Amino acid sequence: MIEVEQNKKIVVDYYQTAFNGNPEKAVADHFGDRYIQHNPQAANGAGSVRRIRKMASRPISGTQAAYTARHRRG
Repeated sequence: MIEVEQNKKIVVDYYQTAFNGNPEKAVADHFGDRYIQHNPQAANGAGSVRRIRKMASRPISGTQAAYTARHRRG
């Protein structure tokens, strides 16, 4: 399997696990000890990802999120 396809499977596995009810497992499976957060408002490390995910899982009245774009290399 080529590297791009392997990376796609890793990303899909992370998102399916994280957003289908087991964010702790997703972080444990896919983030190392030195995770660097790219959001300047959040701290580095897996703990930051867990906190952001918990906040994101809270329902906000009258809102709905949808993934509408596919990103491709090139």
